[in-house]
Amino acid sequence: MNTITNPSARQYYIASENDVVLAYGYVDPGQRIDSGAPTFEVFTELSAYNARLAEMGVQPEDLWSGELPEDAAQARLILKARVNALRIMKLLLPVTYLEHPFQTEMQTLLDLAGLITLVRAGMPLPANFTWRAYDNIDVPMGLPELVGFGAAMANYRNGCFKYSWALKAQLDAASDPTTIDITSGWPDNANPFG
Repeated sequence: MNTITNPSARQYYIASENDVVLAYGYVDPGQRIDSGAPTFEVFTELSAYNARLAEMGVQPEDLWSGELPEDAAQARLILKARVNALRIMKLLLPVTYLEHPFQTEMQTLLDLAGLITLVRAGMPLPANFTWRAYDNIDVPMGLPELVGFGAAMANYRNGCFKYSWALKAQLDAASDPTTIDITSGWPDNANPFG
């Protein structure tokens, strides 16, 4: 049995089994909680608690608030969760292709892949086919442009994933992870092949 009893200051907890969150919250002075969960993590820092929740797929209260803890392991956990959050934000930015910004959400990728597959299988594009850009301009496209558009999105997305992995490797290797700049150096959505 895991127990937090009458802590001197607020303590946060995550109860889980096989990385599936069963319960989470906090215990204040004068309170107690018991948990039979196989894994029971306790945090004194809200930022570390939020980072771990984000890592486990639960939307944290606020991943960006507060100072980073002095404990390198907790700071590393928070910074890696922030890298993941930054990657999500970067992947939602429109990608410039043919001098226009285009949406890059997963539905756009699925629509584009489906259309390219159908055209390659012999379905003709409608006459005067266009793809609507993020700036609400209809951009004429044939199969070569559609494939190029797909390549631009794939290159940008792949770059974002690779950069996030490299940042997390740097965080793992650093004795002081707070020295790693996680906000600069991301791929440029306005220049996806750059």
